[in-house]
Amino acid sequence: ARTKYSDTNSSYYYQSFQIGKKQSVDKAKVVSIFPSTNKLPENVLRFYVYFNTPMKKGQALKHVKLVDAAGNIDNHAFMEFKQELWSVDGKRFTLLFVSTNRELGPALLEGNNYQLLISGDWLDVYGQELSIKTTKEFVVAPAYRRHIEIKGLITQPRVNSNDSLRILFDRIVDHALVQSMIRVEDEYKKLISGHWEISEDEKIVQFIPKELWKKGTYRIIMDSRFEDVAGNNLNSLLDQKTGAKNSNLQQIVRLFTI
Repeated sequence: ARTKYSDTNSSYYYQSFQIGKKQSVDKAKVVSIFPSTNKLPENVLRFYVYFNTPMKKGQALKHVKLVDAAGNIDNHAFMEFKQELWSVDGKRFTLLFVSTNRELGPALLEGNNYQLLISGDWLDVYGQELSIKTTKEFVVAPAYRRHIEIKGLITQPRVNSNDSLRILFDRIVDHALVQSMIRVEDEYKKLISGHWEISEDEKIVQFIPKELWKKGTYRIIMDSRFEDVAGNNLNSLLDQKTGAKNSNLQQIVRLFTI
């Protein structure tokens, strides 16, 4: 109802109103952490942490810690930015390792065990705490210091089928780049519609087409910026003093005929 209010100097009207209905929100939790494998190269570049609700920004490093096997917390393992690295919907946080620390050395050492800890009191944008503390345990393997290689096609689709096309890499690849940086074209350079999925500790990617495969020759094209989990792409190596480059490698193309 519209109500008139007056005092000795002035009068004004006020009216209460409601916009929509209050909706229930899912309880906040960590959905997944990538790389998902428990064996990571010494020079792994980043973690992706996925949540089911948008999280509050500006407090990530208060709630995310790297802990070694002795229980020591490394407070200098991750890069700190004025603006944290979030997806547009606020549900994916990118956590970057400090590449070089001259005083403390590398954050990860080959052969050692670590835990990535995410505290349960991190708040989402609705003021909810995460339901539980999340722990990712992993052991450190040798660093990646070579260009990415495709080891081969594991499966090749059949004509008039919707078989998936599976590709095996020689290492763990950056799962966040798969959808946008690998594509399949037919012999007329027409893009084949479909989507990519990743499995086997992020070493296998599979393409699932929207339509049935037709008889013909196809090619798999990979963007030269496609990276492994250490940040090495098809043209250059991130973790190498010389900055070694493979200048002839603009794209990887694999042909297959069905």
